[in-house]
Amino acid sequence: MNAPAPGELLLMVSPRWEHSSILNLVAWLASRGPVSVIDASGGFDAHQLAHLVRQQTQHHIQALSQIHLARAQNGAHLLKLLKSTPSSTAPLLVIDLLSVFYEEPASSAECYRMLGIAVGQLNRLRRYAPVALSIHPPRVLPADRIGMLEVILEIVDRIEFLEHPPADRRPPRLP
Repeated sequence: MNAPAPGELLLMVSPRWEHSSILNLVAWLASRGPVSVIDASGGFDAHQLAHLVRQQTQHHIQALSQIHLARAQNGAHLLKLLKSTPSSTAPLLVIDLLSVFYEEPASSAECYRMLGIAVGQLNRLRRYAPVALSIHPPRVLPADRIGMLEVILEIVDRIEFLEHPPADRRPPRLP
């Protein structure tokens, strides 16, 4: 997988169980500078990330301190986190972006409204830095929210399908 370039919005599509490629990207980016991560599903594995960082750099304490991690509890909280993320050159990764909207108890119309605001924030942030989003197939997809994936597909520059764990653990390549 190639790391996203500044100004690029990368979409990583993977099975629900596959987080190692995403965490490997976070580790690789953190070994090079600050990185922001928003976990929208609660699936972030800090122990695995620490292990990956130790594999990539001798300066693992410094690299781990470069990671700014936040957990979005629901759609409104995700919007708050995105709005409060400063426009900077630090890469941003949003893990399992759509899960908060699929599981949101609010009406479908409200979820689409929040997703539209989130898209606006992602477009703001990508002007300054690389942005990567991951999505996983939902356990249950409400019929009235099927179009949410289409909303995301309209704004991404590149899609990576992460169907299997990488055969080796090489860091991502820069474009």
